[in-house]
Amino acid sequence: MAPWFKVDDGLSSKAQTTRIPRANRRAALGLWVLAGSWSAKELTDGHIPEHMLDELTGTPADAAWLVKAAYWTVAEDGWQFVEWAPEQPLREVVLAGRKKNAEKVSSWRTRNRPSNPVTPPVANPVSHAPVTLPPSRPNPTNTSNEVVHLLHPAEHSDALESEFAEWWEICWRKQAKADAFKAFKAARKDTDLTTLLAGARAYKLLNIGQDKVLTKLPGGWLRDRRWEDEDQIPYTRSNSGGRQSKAQRAVVVTEMDRSLDQSRGAMPPRQREITGMCLLHPEYPDPCDLCRRIADEVHNDRVL
Repeated sequence: MAPWFKVDDGLSSKAQTTRIPRANRRAALGLWVLAGSWSAKELTDGHIPEHMLDELTGTPADAAWLVKAAYWTVAEDGWQFVEWAPEQPLREVVLAGRKKNAEKVSSWRTRNRPSNPVTPPVANPVSHAPVTLPPSRPNPTNTSNEVVHLLHPAEHSDALESEFAEWWEICWRKQAKADAFKAFKAARKDTDLTTLLAGARAYKLLNIGQDKVLTKLPGGWLRDRRWEDEDQIPYTRSNSGGRQSKAQRAVVVTEMDRSLDQSRGAMPPRQREITGMCLLHPEYPDPCDLCRRIADEVHNDRVL
């Protein structure tokens, strides 16, 4: 802590001040204040070396007026404040206070230092052999020839874009691509690409023939983690805007059967064998899963 040079609030009316002529009073007292501030900082106990007179913007005449007014006395190599102690800081007192404060701070830090016990050695639970844990920071003394390849952020971004392009290729609804890419990056943090691709294919097959407006947007599908659905049910809607009734679904199955019979009669058996796809739903392999599910729903309705 830096010491302060104290100035009496009665300085302007002291008898010593009035001994200095008014024409010289401002310069002389200005030198006195600057010299006192410098001495307090340098801990010289009021001693002002002769070489500091010019540095403190004083003149020999100013110093002479301070000596005549009994503010200073002439010393061997400069001047000395007449009244320094006990009002002004003494070197011995300041240094002792600094030492005491340093000891207090050191003691506080010792008491409040967080404990850091040494971690016990880890052993293999099977062989009981000691296990060397990896360092928490890179070891600059490692001299092995092993080369560690780190993925540059730019390369990571390119890899994500390539994966998203593959996923987007099989996407069921090509809308809001930027939002879908953002959701894809978030999903890839904890889900592998294979799972996302499989989920997208399943959802696309599940909603073949559906109005695209009724399907999930790609970004929402990713954010909702729909690939984790255990039982996905396609959304169907009648022309009136509501859910299809049992009778309506029965009519749909009847029309599908009629169309299927007509298509089979029009297509040669050899051609059907080559394509291997459903005649009503070309994107489904034969036997068609969509036809089976619709037939199952109608069968359940009839049973109920």
